[in-house]
Amino acid sequence: MKEDIILLESKHGQDLAGNIFTLLRLLDRDYSDKYKLYLTCAKSKREKIKGLLTQYGVKNVTLAAPSSFKYFKLLARAKFLMTDTSFTTRYIKKEGQVILNTWHGTPLKVMGREVAADVYAMGNIMRNLLFSDFLLYPNEYMKEKMIGSYMIDGIYKGTILNEGYPRNCIFFDREKAAEVRQALGLADKKMFVYMPTWRGNMAKVNTAEQLSVLKSYMKQLDEGLRDDEVVVAKLHPFMSADLDFSQYRHIIPVKPGFDAYEVLNSADCLITDYSSVFYDFANTGKKIILFAYDEQDYIAERGMYVTLDELPFPKVTTVSDLIAEMRRPKGYDDTDFIKRYCTYERPEAAEMILRRVIKGEKVCNEERIYDSSKENVLIFTGDLSKNGITTAALNLIENLDPDKRRYFITFQQPTLKNDPLRCSLIPRAINVFPMSTKPQYTIGEAFGQVLFYKLNFKFALKSVEKMCRREARKFFYGADFDSIVQYQGYGKNMIHLFRMLGGRSSIFVHSDMQQELANKDNQHRLSLQTAYNSYDSVVCVSEGMIKPTSEISGRTDNICIVHNCHAYKSVLARAESEVRYDEVTVSDTGCEELKKILDSSLTKIINIGRFSAEKGHDMLIKAYEMFAARHPESRLIIIGGYGKLYEQTRALAGASPVKDKIILIKTMLNPMPVLKKCDLFVLSSHYEALGLTMLEADTLGVPVISTDIPGPRSFLESRGGYMVPCTPEGLCEGMEAFMRGEVKAMNVDYEEYNRNAVEQFEALLGS
Repeated sequence: MKEDIILLESKHGQDLAGNIFTLLRLLDRDYSDKYKLYLTCAKSKREKIKGLLTQYGVKNVTLAAPSSFKYFKLLARAKFLMTDTSFTTRYIKKEGQVILNTWHGTPLKVMGREVAADVYAMGNIMRNLLFSDFLLYPNEYMKEKMIGSYMIDGIYKGTILNEGYPRNCIFFDREKAAEVRQALGLADKKMFVYMPTWRGNMAKVNTAEQLSVLKSYMKQLDEGLRDDEVVVAKLHPFMSADLDFSQYRHIIPVKPGFDAYEVLNSADCLITDYSSVFYDFANTGKKIILFAYDEQDYIAERGMYVTLDELPFPKVTTVSDLIAEMRRPKGYDDTDFIKRYCTYERPEAAEMILRRVIKGEKVCNEERIYDSSKENVLIFTGDLSKNGITTAALNLIENLDPDKRRYFITFQQPTLKNDPLRCSLIPRAINVFPMSTKPQYTIGEAFGQVLFYKLNFKFALKSVEKMCRREARKFFYGADFDSIVQYQGYGKNMIHLFRMLGGRSSIFVHSDMQQELANKDNQHRLSLQTAYNSYDSVVCVSEGMIKPTSEISGRTDNICIVHNCHAYKSVLARAESEVRYDEVTVSDTGCEELKKILDSSLTKIINIGRFSAEKGHDMLIKAYEMFAARHPESRLIIIGGYGKLYEQTRALAGASPVKDKIILIKTMLNPMPVLKKCDLFVLSSHYEALGLTMLEADTLGVPVISTDIPGPRSFLESRGGYMVPCTPEGLCEGMEAFMRGEVKAMNVDYEEYNRNAVEQFEALLGS
């Protein structure tokens, strides 16, 4: 690390504006004799940014392109780093580096956790905030929204600077306003600045419709203005690039080489819509007009923390009303607004911030929000796929008390890209902390992965652990967790990464892993052995899992039991819905026909489980064939989701002599209404940790029979459940026992059951 290097970055190198530009100019003026200044600059923006630097006389700065060797070298070497957004996902903070994150504006539109579709992708911003030494907030409102939306309250260890935005210092400089206005050639004009919000989607840039609407409004505006009135338009680059300003007499773009905020400072009035720029411009005390011609449509797509009606500024929706408002003097009182949103703004804010960050002088209003009185718990759930582990995890999360501890749910961001709304299943009171990438490794570490995972060389574990230790630091640097729970219980690198974080560590066991190792190719014995010996606690979800787990690890002293919670209230509520097929449902039996069967007097036997070998669907079909020969007035319903054996199971059912009595359904998002109308639930698994569907059936008063296997055994034995040998004959005999009236619903008290399960989990975390 080099003590004399300062690296600045604005919008990932795509721009040079706002807070970062202001700080760069001050650094060039006051600090360049002692420090070397570097600026991240995208190659496509190089000429524009060089022109801006020349215009403002900034000479002592070197440009570095994002993702270049030079850039990564600077990230690793710079003593001071400053950004208005976030650094790349590959960046890992080095001890001793000092980072300032200014962010880029007081938010009007919701952000972070409040944007459901983006929650899965906020990991890089969260970690950037947490490893920053200084976070800058010009008002209490912004601080509250940022800290809450990005869930860093109580865990952020750095310093919060309650200080004005560097870019807003210009609004206190009246002489500069007159100077810029003269330079623009607008000294004799009534000058308005129009800064609308970009309404596009950055993932799918389509400006045609928006541009057409904007052109229409700007044409009307241009025609309605007088020659002594001019509008300076600061549009998003996607818009301004396709707009010919030469067609207008009274509307011009911001001239190249001028800082937008200096131009804004020289205006008589700001015209905007949903842009948070009005929070900044309010410092001038000048008039603000909201031209919100598409308010309802915009709000429907983007939520806001406050409505436009709560703001003191006049709002218009037509060009004629806009022109009329432009010609009226300011007629509203914004005293309270300025007091709330411009709280810490002052002309010397930028200088004070640099003195605090670079020199260590305590000249700013600052505070710390770290709170060690509450324990922090990190829980890795995997990718929240629609499977039993996710169901169990969500059931547990639903029952946790966020007042006792701070809980953070983590997962690898890329694994949720195709279904980001899965995050909405996590209660709002429980925090989310995504890992921004999958683990990344060097060429040597990639070789180590092959040696360890493919060739089972134990010595290569050191390479895997080195990589996992670095990646854990990358994802969670700046956050301390008292307890780490690897709830998923597997996942090659993920099984090792979470034991590198420090704190009490626990790993869950949701299945008979001996059977998984024998029957599937999705587990790695050496990793399981290492994990079960390295984690402080190895957590089995049922007593029957202890023996196979200890056979892998060779020890029992660190094995404990935490039963799965059961979302019985949700089951009861979902069961009240109408039986329906979803768009993704596949079945040879139509939905209406299924309803008739469910409402009939036929004996209806049901199994719910993915189409996988351990679920024993082949054995169940054989058992039912024997049962149906004696009880033709019956039906077997099998509902499964994902799984490799669907086609094989479908072929088996189709070739059965009782195929007309077997209903096979692939993917039903809510099978509870069907389950409720059935007479008997059969758990036909060859191995199972517990079998949550068994609990769902009991919740709905449906009798249950299960194969006598370790997972369900302890639950059924203690509650008078009915078990049968794990054979077709055993299952058939269980069905016959039901017909004889020997199998009854257990009617478990799931409120008490959940309470005990949560107590077990909390005991795992310690005091």
